[in-house]
Amino acid sequence: LPERPDGTLLEHFPQAAEADILAYYRRAFETGEPLAYETSYQADGRGGHFRFRAQRQGEYLVVSFGDAAGLNGSPGVQTHAETERQRADAQQTELLAAAEYRGREREELYQVFEQLPVSLLLLHGPEHRIEYHNPAYQRLFPGVALRGRTIAESQPDSIAQGFGLLLDQAYQTGEPRTGVEVPYTYGADGAAPGPTIYLNFTYQPYRESGQVVGVAVFAFDVTEQVLARQQREAQQWQLHKLFEQAPVAIAIFRGPQYVIELANPAVCAIWGRTPAQAVGMPLFELLPEAAGRALSSCWMR
Repeated sequence: LPERPDGTLLEHFPQAAEADILAYYRRAFETGEPLAYETSYQADGRGGHFRFRAQRQGEYLVVSFGDAAGLNGSPGVQTHAETERQRADAQQTELLAAAEYRGREREELYQVFEQLPVSLLLLHGPEHRIEYHNPAYQRLFPGVALRGRTIAESQPDSIAQGFGLLLDQAYQTGEPRTGVEVPYTYGADGAAPGPTIYLNFTYQPYRESGQVVGVAVFAFDVTEQVLARQQREAQQWQLHKLFEQAPVAIAIFRGPQYVIELANPAVCAIWGRTPAQAVGMPLFELLPEAAGRALSSCWMR
């Protein structure tokens, strides 16, 4: 198996249920207590007598096991086997202690993540399976089961809108991908799309032993500011259209140089200039013939 295999226990070890290994794992996970277990396993191309130790760490079950064969042999072999078993037990104890320490560190880190306003998602593997998400991310997808599922399974509309492609690129290249005010439409993969939100996001690959093993997603919901800006732009456009259609000459200037911010066709006709020539120019650069005349003193008052 690879260092971080995908899939479930029964997918890799179909006979684990008959050997009561699955039931043992469940007991260890449900009780939270360290449990030991020995069994013979003769299936799936594997055979032998194994000794297991398991203990729950947060959302994970940490398991160590070794070959327990020879425990019932002759006295001489028994002594050697007992020595090996004690050594294995000591190694397993060290591994469990290290896993418990890492588990505490991870849980402390997750507690910090829980309080962040940013939406955070930790994905693992090339299929982008969700290992962790904080409450802020869950609020983006209320009522959707996320943990343990892939992005394609839990958020198929993400794939339909190209977010999956960006995740693939981040994972494959090891380089982050970012988006600014990117629209996300709920249910975009179906016949009746839902509301649209806007997100700023970063897809940051993370590594273990130098190899990319997953992608961390940081997302900010910027829907309110995008909609507010769109509303302002719509109002400005409407005002601009009113100025353009006004039957009287209208111009708007900025600053002591009277930089022309807006000039409607009526005033441009008086100046003998087009709007494209006028907008953005200081008034007396556009109309040098007016400088120094009574017109300029009128503007200065």
